[in-house]
Amino acid sequence: MNKNKKNIILIILILILVALLLAWQFNNKNNIELNDTSISEPENVKRPLLVGTAITEPFVYFNENGQLSGYDIQLMQAISENLGDEVEFIEMPFANLIPALENNNVDIIIAAIHITPERQNIVSFSEPYLNTGLVMVIDPNKTQMNRISQINNKNVGVKIGATGFDYTQKLLTEGYKFSLMEYKDTKSSFLDLGIGRVDVIFNDYINSEYLISETFNNLAIVRDQNDNVIFINNVGLGIAVNKSNQQLLDRINTALEKNNIYKTIPFFNEK
Repeated sequence: MNKNKKNIILIILILILVALLLAWQFNNKNNIELNDTSISEPENVKRPLLVGTAITEPFVYFNENGQLSGYDIQLMQAISENLGDEVEFIEMPFANLIPALENNNVDIIIAAIHITPERQNIVSFSEPYLNTGLVMVIDPNKTQMNRISQINNKNVGVKIGATGFDYTQKLLTEGYKFSLMEYKDTKSSFLDLGIGRVDVIFNDYINSEYLISETFNNLAIVRDQNDNVIFINNVGLGIAVNKSNQQLLDRINTALEKNNIYKTIPFFNEK
């Protein structure tokens, strides 16, 4: 074989190698692009709605399996089915609920939250799903009360961030004289009431009735001389969202209309 033929064969081999290298690079680039596409897909997956809540029996509590349960949990789950969204509950102290919503750490809050003008200035509430009110709770064996004016010189217990706390601040500005003890949860205040550390508690009516019927049988809601419960106010319970999320609020209200049976479901002694 002469020298020219050898050179031609060598050139052909080089061209074949170059073609194979280019083909390999092209296929590898396509594989990378396909892999990139599969990685980006989870960004389009719809995340669950984050629901902030707080222990407030019978609305929210941990059941025997350590899972959140109760009236509000069941209601929110029913609403989520109507919304077509999954929900993820985040339990926290009651006082942290509204700040968490303001900071967009959660999408929704529900925990027997009283709808008040002060709170409506901060967050947006749904239509009320239950009616309740603020009451006083005492140990009748230790304290006799049948009107608010008897609060003077008493030790008063309230849950931080609750309407009971707000009401005691109003009483103090009006000149009433009493000592205030603040609690992260209602049950702790009831325990202190039972041992005489406080004389009276301001708390939600339904929550108080439930705790008394289930655990604190020695305690009682303050009644007037005609044995009628003294309601300091009458309020509705609402589900709240961030003020910037009107669309979600509209969807929740529509779902509440479909689940209006929850306005009449008796829940005492169903735990």
